[in-house]
Amino acid sequence: MFDGIMCETNAVRLVLRGCVDGRSAPAMLDGMEAVILLNTCDVVLDITGVTHLDGSAIGAFSFLFRRLAAEGRKLRVEGASGQPLRLLRDLGIAPVLGIAPPAAQRRIAAAHLGWALAR
Repeated sequence: MFDGIMCETNAVRLVLRGCVDGRSAPAMLDGMEAVILLNTCDVVLDITGVTHLDGSAIGAFSFLFRRLAAEGRKLRVEGASGQPLRLLRDLGIAPVLGIAPPAAQRRIAAAHLGWALAR
């Protein structure tokens, strides 16, 4: 559910909480639309308090990402954990949203990069 908008130094923070699904998506889209129309800085989507995401939420995130990208702005997601984090990683969109891979994946990628450079 959409919880609020906070202005920060270099970004606007949209705060979501609870279950973000088809019922809460319209209110969330209203907040996203306001940020797109009224601001020119990057957006941080704070999902620290989100317990569940579904396809409606992913669609809304995609909508926001595309609209911001069209204006040369960035979207970053912070506070993802539990089911929301698993879903974003399983869909392969976590890196696009600024969510770092798990430590084990970073170690594997670093090892692979070192191997590739040694060749």
